[in-house]
Amino acid sequence: MGWDFNKFIGELEFLGNLFNNRLNKLGARIDLSPLIRFLDIDKAKRSALNLFGEGEFRALGIDGSMDNRDRLEVVILYISISGFSCSFKVDRNGELHVRLDDIKRDDKYVASAIIPIWFEDLNELMRQDIGLNRSLDRIIEGIPFSLMTFGEFYMGYKAISSDDKIKIVLYDRPFASSIHPFQRDLRRLIFREEGGFFKNFSYGGIRLNRSELLLGLYLGPDIYDIPFRGIYKIYSIIQYIVRNGGVARLSELEKKFNIDRDKIIKRINKLDREYLDKTLVDEITSSEIILNSNILNYWNKIKSLIDIVGHNIFKNPSVSHPLYFEEDDSWIGTKELNALTLFTIYETVKESINKGK
Repeated sequence: MGWDFNKFIGELEFLGNLFNNRLNKLGARIDLSPLIRFLDIDKAKRSALNLFGEGEFRALGIDGSMDNRDRLEVVILYISISGFSCSFKVDRNGELHVRLDDIKRDDKYVASAIIPIWFEDLNELMRQDIGLNRSLDRIIEGIPFSLMTFGEFYMGYKAISSDDKIKIVLYDRPFASSIHPFQRDLRRLIFREEGGFFKNFSYGGIRLNRSELLLGLYLGPDIYDIPFRGIYKIYSIIQYIVRNGGVARLSELEKKFNIDRDKIIKRINKLDREYLDKTLVDEITSSEIILNSNILNYWNKIKSLIDIVGHNIFKNPSVSHPLYFEEDDSWIGTKELNALTLFTIYETVKESINKGK
């Protein structure tokens, strides 16, 4: 019995019509007008001039692809990142003119990696027993996905921070929905897995303790105020102390946050003792809180680590394997990669604000 191609085309057409009918019925039942905002063209033009200024610039679009193959007990990961750019002009009236005929591949933002991993080492990267998981293929795909996502944001970060002509970077995923899974993984590393790879890793003197990871998670590059509410109250207090050079008088904290000093001391001591290996606080006296001075440089260390890992994976590795560090006998796992992606997003936002992009 042969395959009837015309019948198949007819069935596809039926599915298309079915989809359109459902959309039409949905539109007839729901009033979407409250969700729609009309474009204020004059305001948009003023915003373009304020953001970019008059001139000619470039926009960069970044996309990644991934694959994996299982060969003789070795899983081979294929990662590719590509950047394509085009020019656009903002005239004196704020009108944006995009030259789509100028799209070209930008070799500065192209990277690839082919990474072999023994099947038995996948547990180390995933930090879970894959033998008990019902979807082995899905678990394995999580590794190249983490690598690809880190690569996309890493290339975007390099473009924003080092190329003055690039004013716009386009990704195939929004920041807002990307950061929450990465924040979740980093919280697990800090509060459940004792810092993971970051505590064991040392390269060029860089080693991140759990307090530095915590500051990286909640303060990041410290460009926003942490709201004093809910679970963020303690981190808002810590941010104030960090901004004050790592020292704050208890009377100042009581006045600013309207909270009793005993509660402040209790919360900070509990956090430091139970989750941060006593690396956060140096001393608490009767009048002030003094943080460990070694953690105040946390963000510069994190930025260095982003570049080290990004360089080892996508550029010229200085180690035998981009995910394995022989000196410390440590694999960098998917949670750590996702944490680095989170840090990269934070730093990209900071650079974008500082450079008006």
